[in-house]
Amino acid sequence: MGDIVNDVEASGTTRIVGSPPNQGDELYTASVILEDGIYKLATTKRVNVESLSGRQESSSNYFSYGVVDENDTLRIEIDATDLTPALDKTFTVGAGEDRYDFAQRIVLELNQDFVNFQPFFRATQVKDNSIIFLESKIVGEAGQNTNTNSFRVTGTGNITANLQRAFDNFIPRSSVVQASKSARDPRLAVFGIEGTVESRSADVSGLFVVQPYRNGDPAQIDMNINPNGDQVFTFPADALNDIFISEIRFFALDSGIQFANFLGRNGPASAGIKVEIKTDNNMITLPLIKTTEDFADKWAFGGGDNFQLFIQSGDDKMLASFLSAPFPIRRSGTFGVGQDDYIRIIIQDADNFQQVGQLQAICVGFLQDA
Repeated sequence: MGDIVNDVEASGTTRIVGSPPNQGDELYTASVILEDGIYKLATTKRVNVESLSGRQESSSNYFSYGVVDENDTLRIEIDATDLTPALDKTFTVGAGEDRYDFAQRIVLELNQDFVNFQPFFRATQVKDNSIIFLESKIVGEAGQNTNTNSFRVTGTGNITANLQRAFDNFIPRSSVVQASKSARDPRLAVFGIEGTVESRSADVSGLFVVQPYRNGDPAQIDMNINPNGDQVFTFPADALNDIFISEIRFFALDSGIQFANFLGRNGPASAGIKVEIKTDNNMITLPLIKTTEDFADKWAFGGGDNFQLFIQSGDDKMLASFLSAPFPIRRSGTFGVGQDDYIRIIIQDADNFQQVGQLQAICVGFLQDA
């Protein structure tokens, strides 16, 4: 029915008609159905979604370029916002660098600039591409600049041939939402995820497994030693990637392992094993391990099977795993020189573990682009 806007108008009947494709002037009238006491235009329940998008909370922009030559330059300029100073950085293509190496170095140097860039911005290279995404760490309008040409990327040399910026300002934008393929039918995509989620492929290419070692020598993994001073077992942070650790495991062989003692020794350890974890620039120290039950009670968190003791003829065997939600060991240099994240297992000076048959540790996790 037509709406009556004023008293000089009358209501009337409206009919929706149309013709199918390639059917000339053959007209059909749309159907109306009664549903829940309301007459509605008849439609199917099938809905086609072309794409979903969501709004980012921080200002961002990105740029790309093609082939580069040695000594080409790239200049990035972002005008000041309410809470960030103006940024002006220039980079020069080095000898032997292709466009991907150059992009990787730009991102690394930007994120390691702890004065002008890292406190305010974050840089990311699009994997397998010479595309660099820059975003503000300031949420909302306080980190944006809406002025035209407030984000500029210029260059000299061959890089200018295909140098392109995505937008001419620096504001929060919309992003297309990525869908996960259905495990049962890869032609279908799965939505319905809430919260902050990052998806990883289920291959082993990013698997990280390392045994902590001492003296910078990956062969020195044995902890059944008589330390001359505290002996630190660790491994370096990765130069390019973040490491997310999900398990730290101790395993041992010893004759006559008993509770109240340290494994098969005749008593508890004097100082014990100390474990320090620095993750995301935050430091924690876990409880000391002085006895076999400390491995079970103070270390084997995460589930009932995380401590196992096998009493058998010959040497007994012990496993103790610290399991948690994956925590990061950030890429080397993230927090400045000498401030890297780490895992340190410290055999303290007062103890002699030479009589223990075997004592080692292993860390398990995965690598992720920083």
